[in-house]
Amino acid sequence: MRNKASKEISRIKRRKLKCKYGLLSFILSIYGIGVQRKMPMVYRIFHLMFTLLVHVIPMYTISVWFSSYLKNELHLEHLLGSILADILPLVVHYSIKLKKQALKHILMQYSRVSVLDGKNCVSYRKKVNFILISIAVILVILTTICIISMHSYPEQKLYYTFYINFHNNIVGECIFIFTIHFIFAYEYVLPCVMGLMCGVLYYEFSEYLFRFRKRLEILSPPFDKKEVVSQLKMHSTLFEVLLDLQEALSFICFFFLCTQMTIMFCLLSVFVLTPTENIIEPMISELVLITALAPTSVIGVVLCASRIYVQCQKIQIAIHLLMDSFMRQTNLDNDIMFYVKLMNDKQFPIMTAGGIVDLTPKLMLGLFGSLFTYGLFTFHKL
Repeated sequence: MRNKASKEISRIKRRKLKCKYGLLSFILSIYGIGVQRKMPMVYRIFHLMFTLLVHVIPMYTISVWFSSYLKNELHLEHLLGSILADILPLVVHYSIKLKKQALKHILMQYSRVSVLDGKNCVSYRKKVNFILISIAVILVILTTICIISMHSYPEQKLYYTFYINFHNNIVGECIFIFTIHFIFAYEYVLPCVMGLMCGVLYYEFSEYLFRFRKRLEILSPPFDKKEVVSQLKMHSTLFEVLLDLQEALSFICFFFLCTQMTIMFCLLSVFVLTPTENIIEPMISELVLITALAPTSVIGVVLCASRIYVQCQKIQIAIHLLMDSFMRQTNLDNDIMFYVKLMNDKQFPIMTAGGIVDLTPKLMLGLFGSLFTYGLFTFHKL
């Protein structure tokens, strides 16, 4: 009976997770991130298949890069950059596995905050599903264009058929299609999905901060001590959850940014070092795919994280205005003043990526500014 009840509770919790995060809940479940204690058999099978792919694909692509380098088809700089770009998605994968318990704790903390917030669980299913489906559609369309155009370049097809010439038979075509889809999904889509997970968690917490700020702004004299104490408790809870969020996502976000920036730098170096007459249609398709996914994912994650920073600043302003309006009262309640000062003294920290860079709008200017500067420097050098 106890096992049946436990399974039923787990099923209900998974359903709630799906209603809240949509298709992203499937990714979370593959990693075992959720509120259930034991991963169902279906998700365990997907987890094993997924783990196998994220290890086999970089091993294969790195061997391809080495082979191309030995044939003098690749510059040393491009070889090193490509190897790094292939390893980093695997690093992001392991950073998520390392922080699995912290991420599960965050989901439980969010449920706790929702109860204190007095608002039913907000669903991000439609937005998340739209983003994930858009990513999948972009991948399929541009990869298909790349596959079609690559038939004019048989030597390029060998990279995706384990260097076996199948002479365009059905088996060879299937291997070619599946291999290129899996490689592009690993290199370009997987980091975007991990970034989406970070972005959703950042955005959801910024919504809690937004609603808390609105409640502070409607407080007016005469102040009710119970209401002020209630807001103080909420402030302390949000502060605690923000620290947990920073602990859970900081290094995941750092490696995500490293992955996407490395991919964009490699892309830029390839197109700068490759003579114009040697730029072929499959390369252009891959360029469009990277341009569509990498910069937008970086911008999305940084904007979601910086929304926390913006809301924290506005909360601090609201607390200052609350203190000012309280000081204008004739009958001062020392207890209420003490509670407001406690909130004022406890300032929310800024979200960081690995404790190295602050996730604020300024970061985007720095990242894309360095990319632009590198491009100009390389063009000038040539």
